[in-house]
Amino acid sequence: MQHYFRLPNGKRMHYEIRGIPDSSAPPILFLNGLSQSTLAWHPLLAAGLEKHATCLLVDLLFQGKSDEDEKFRSFEAHATDVYALLQHLGIQRVVLVGISYGGAVGQRLMQQYPEVIAQAFLLATFGEKNPFFNFIGAAWKQALLQGGYPLLFDVMLPWVLGKTFLTRESEKIALLRSDKSAMSPSPQRLLLLMEATAKSSESFYAHLQDCPVPTQVIHGEEDLLCTPEMGSGLRRLCPKGNLPACRASDTV
Repeated sequence: MQHYFRLPNGKRMHYEIRGIPDSSAPPILFLNGLSQSTLAWHPLLAAGLEKHATCLLVDLLFQGKSDEDEKFRSFEAHATDVYALLQHLGIQRVVLVGISYGGAVGQRLMQQYPEVIAQAFLLATFGEKNPFFNFIGAAWKQALLQGGYPLLFDVMLPWVLGKTFLTRESEKIALLRSDKSAMSPSPQRLLLLMEATAKSSESFYAHLQDCPVPTQVIHGEEDLLCTPEMGSGLRRLCPKGNLPACRASDTV
């Protein structure tokens, strides 16, 4: 079911509760990537996950059906929004699943409110930014400004999907383009989401060194934006990042 939660600042945050409503296990909290909405997780849930767990899908502010704010929202502020939602729903513990942008927000949630995270899965995300990462982000911003989301999609694709996917799964690109266009925020919203990344700290690693949350890090071997090296850094610095890191050829 789809719902809205009004944050303390008056903005509405959209969320969905799917799956088993009375599961004794902690709900699984899903946090979207930069240009995604809750729709991105529907195929995973339909494949069988929602038959076994309670799933909480969230559109952060500027994403999907959630409101936008007057200015960009930091990763820390997003984390506070998610925590407020959990408090509102009376949820004491969740299993966190965050991809890319959502993984960066998830790290702040782990650091600020570790008591509510039973376990974390960080997918294709980043705990630090280097000049190469920042250059890609600046190029994506220019693509969005010059050609809107259609150009941004084409520019993003090789960086996050990699050679193997683009070579072997090329017939899926048209469907992926259609799906992504349907869920992507407006250019103005995307620019403000990008600003949150650009203005975030260059490294969040130091804040994770005392994090008690068991964490599994998953990165695509051919992901040129959120590289496997970034994933290794996250796994190594989380004291309980002792679950094996899994690698797929791409973030899909």
